[in-house]
Amino acid sequence: MFSEFFDSNNRLLLAVASGSEFGAVLRALNQNIDETSEDWCALHFDSISILQTGVGKANAAGAVTHEISIAKANGRNYSAVLSFGIAGSLDENVKIGSTVFGTAAVFADEGTPHLANQEWTSLEQSGWARTSFQQNESPWSQHLSLSADHVGAIATVSTISGTNEIAAQYAKRTGALAEGMEGAAIAQVCSHLSVSFAELRVISNRCGNRDVNKLDIPTSFKRLTQVVQVWKFDV
Repeated sequence: MFSEFFDSNNRLLLAVASGSEFGAVLRALNQNIDETSEDWCALHFDSISILQTGVGKANAAGAVTHEISIAKANGRNYSAVLSFGIAGSLDENVKIGSTVFGTAAVFADEGTPHLANQEWTSLEQSGWARTSFQQNESPWSQHLSLSADHVGAIATVSTISGTNEIAAQYAKRTGALAEGMEGAAIAQVCSHLSVSFAELRVISNRCGNRDVNKLDIPTSFKRLTQVVQVWKFDV
């Protein structure tokens, strides 16, 4: 079982972005839902804590840094952080309701836009900042990757790919299968703090034209709940 990789001295921090994802995880763990849950707030159990980061890179990085920083003073030692929630598919073969394990978390829209006769240049290519974080294999992350429907890079964006053109650009730049809004920011924090990191996403929509590619919340949240239930955490 996935829960066997963690205990009270080596905890998992499960980072989810929105209140809806937070609530879905709690339902999967048979916990009462706090409808007043707030960003940057966490619930703590024996070997796992559930953190609602808020949506986006800044919230994700800030919330995870804050939680890890105050954890030891409160008797919590996190050995791993899992960025978990829904995402859009950048690959037509990655269907709604399927899961994607991230082999890399990549910032997709931090760099220099297209100029005349010049391709997109990431901040990392310019030598200014790291934008790609490879998955460091560990027993717990290997377990997740083996259970996922798809394995590949996951893009992290500030601007959601609401058009086919933007979706194609993100896919070309990163080679990613899916698009989220928090993963690479959390990976960057974990890299600096020497905490193991992984990202797992459930596909809620096909990226691109939103008039056609609408969110399928019932299907994606049903699968999200099923994924958490099989982890068998004792809470």
